[in-house]
Amino acid sequence: MRELESSEDYLIGELCLQTGVNITFIYDFSDSWKFNIILEKINPMDIALAEPKILDSHGEAPVQYYQDEEE
Repeated sequence: MRELESSEDYLIGELCLQTGVNITFIYDFSDSWKFNIILEKINPMDIALAEPKILDSHGEAPVQYYQDEEE
């Protein structure tokens, strides 16, 4: 198996991304949660924005940690 790069190794600003680029983000390698991300627009930096914003999503989020009903 080839070694995959980790998102921890990069800052988003270091990636030289351009509008329209597609990125596949794999959250949990063993469960293979894949997210397709499309860069729609690049705005000038605004220091007042502290958190990223999700513009759209499709489907239900999967349960990450299952719990027994008897707990």
